[in-house]
Amino acid sequence: MNTVEIRQRLKEYVDQLSPERLLAATDFLAYLADRKDNDATAE
Repeated sequence: MNTVEIRQRLKEYVDQLSPERLLAATDFLAYLADRKDNDATAE
């Protein structure tokens, strides 16, 4: 699965989420993005 397909699938899931779950997903994605930055810095 390529990046475009992954983003499309994510959008489909996001469109189905309630506001509360959308907020949780946002927090989780922010965590992953921050963690990636920290992992790169640790190297």
